Amino acid sequence: MSLNEDFDISINTSIPLNNIYHQAAEKALKALCILKFKRLWKTHDLKQLAEKLQAAKNIVEISESLNPHYIQTRYPTGVLYTKDVAEEALENAGKVLKWIKKKLKE
Repeated sequence: MSLNEDFDISINTSIPLNNIYHQAAEKALKALCILKFKRLWKTHDLKQLAEKLQAAKNIVEISESLNPHYIQTRYPTGVLYTKDVAEEALENAGKVLKWIKKKLKE
């Protein structure tokens, strides 16, 4: 099961989606934080949110890997996004969302 199948997201677009992948993971992590802690942390740091949720090490690392996509796509830094970078961001966001879906069922 892929993120594309679960959430109907495609990289076949002219819009840079790396920021959207970060935001999807961010909103899901924040929703789980609100559910668990009854409060919202105003941050874009996915690693910090994952750590607050005591996520497994691989989810924390994946969350951290998505962090640059927020800054680099929102504020031009000269970083070139390739299809491979976009596919990796999509895959990583999917892993975070899959983990969150699992946590919501617990």
